[in-house]
Amino acid sequence: MHWNKHSRGVMRPLTAPVAGLPESVADARPVTVLIVEDDPDLAYLLGRLLAREGFATIEANDGKRAAELIEQTAHVDLALLDVMLPYRDGFSLIDPIRARWPDAAVVMLTARINERDIVKGFKCGVDDYIGKPFQPAELIARVGRHLRKRKKTSA
Repeated sequence: MHWNKHSRGVMRPLTAPVAGLPESVADARPVTVLIVEDDPDLAYLLGRLLAREGFATIEANDGKRAAELIEQTAHVDLALLDVMLPYRDGFSLIDPIRARWPDAAVVMLTARINERDIVKGFKCGVDDYIGKPFQPAELIARVGRHLRKRKKTSA
């Protein structure tokens, strides 16, 4: 059974299978995505999109809360980060994420899509950089691709 944890700390079961992962892997533990997004409407949409695909989500609405969750959360499979956040930008969260969860994929989802920021993201160690506005189906496909890739390399 899969669970979805909202920023209010409420958890509820998910019934959908985890997209693109074998059932044996999906049943071992929920695939968890950390969403770091300061726009509450977009954070809600991302949470719903990912939950519909069977992913558990943990949400932070600013860089400070994200840093706390990085310290407190045992496992995350993928982090979805905005760049422009209150208190701390998304770039500054990449190193703590990599230190805490070395096998987690890191995907930037941001309106900052100029070449300098994209290159900075990749130099900081992100696995993917997606500009806003984004296509929901493409986002889900990219998330699934990164998770499948991580499962193959860790197996």
